[in-house]
Amino acid sequence: MSDRPAQELKHAIVTVPSSWGERDAGKVFEITEMPAARAEKWAWSMVLALKGTSGQIPEMDYPLGAVGVMVRGMNAFLASDVKIELLWPLLEELMTCVRIIRIPNAMDKTTGRPVAHLLLENDIWEGKTLTWLRQEVLSLHVGFSIADAVSAWISAILTHPASKNTPTSDRSSAT
Repeated sequence: MSDRPAQELKHAIVTVPSSWGERDAGKVFEITEMPAARAEKWAWSMVLALKGTSGQIPEMDYPLGAVGVMVRGMNAFLASDVKIELLWPLLEELMTCVRIIRIPNAMDKTTGRPVAHLLLENDIWEGKTLTWLRQEVLSLHVGFSIADAVSAWISAILTHPASKNTPTSDRSSAT
């Protein structure tokens, strides 16, 4: 028997940005990570759904680290001929990690967190909210925001030595 305390699954409370100014703005959701075995099965299922794509990771991206590799992976995904019948269940499974918090001040006495409810079909009105929530689920599982990673990747490209103008000769062009 271990002396270590039992660990609970990670969770996050997220609010749809009010700056969106749309029907879902300000709604609050709780995201709970999948258990490790389920998350691994999901990840392998996604890899196998993308199997056979023509995407490649060019050598120039290796110095950009995981961010560069991730963006190239996204490019491969976007360029692939994935069948919706393979992809849709994986996208739906991400949403099983999401619950809606209808009354933010109502606290669950057991967990000390806001009371979260299973999603109903009419809880989300905007497609971009669904996409954003799926991104939040992935962010909770991988430990970083995909949007932040893309931003960091763009920044890395802009500051990468190969992207700067460098002289090809010692001689000044003014002579």
